Amino acid sequence: MKKRISLDSTIKYSLDKVSCFERAVANQLNHKNGYYGDLFIILSKIYQFYFLQISVDSREKIIELSKRLLNLEIKHIHKNNFSKNIQNYINKGYVTVLGGNLISLFYSEQYMEKDWPHWFIITGYDTDKKLYYVIDDIQYAHEDKDYGDVCLTSKMLKSIYKKYISKYGIKWSCFVLDVQQELFLSEALRKILMLYTYTKYVLTK
Repeated sequence: MKKRISLDSTIKYSLDKVSCFERAVANQLNHKNGYYGDLFIILSKIYQFYFLQISVDSREKIIELSKRLLNLEIKHIHKNNFSKNIQNYINKGYVTVLGGNLISLFYSEQYMEKDWPHWFIITGYDTDKKLYYVIDDIQYAHEDKDYGDVCLTSKMLKSIYKKYISKYGIKWSCFVLDVQQELFLSEALRKILMLYTYTKYVLTK
């Protein structure tokens, strides 16, 4: 059986401006809700720039703010029946965000050298060929990196996933974000800016 979701609207957010976590989440959200990925980036950058303490991991706080302000629900995919659960979400039309450890990924600069967390988007699978379709950075020869479609075998995908869990834990290893009640763009922006202006006002008192 083969199932693949086309992400025609994938945005190649530059990694010197966003993290691979932010980029994967943003594109997953944009696929379902158009501008929601951009709203997530705006919220993330406002929080990091104005409120984040140095050396603090921002992912959990930003996801919590996104749930509260953008009406998002996070659905964690547990490692039990990992492959089946991913396939079920893809069958329902959801692309999946997967955390992997680049030490096990053959085309990565970190391959066999050092642990490095990285997030991918899984867009499809082929059970007959034992493949998964993902979106990630790929570099061919001396060309610039291209953010696009890659095929990984089931064995490769499970390897980078398991290496991620063994080094960084289960959190953010595999999940889907879903919008429970979509906001108009103007309303969502208002809520994000209110967070900034109110919190900044309180902190200066």
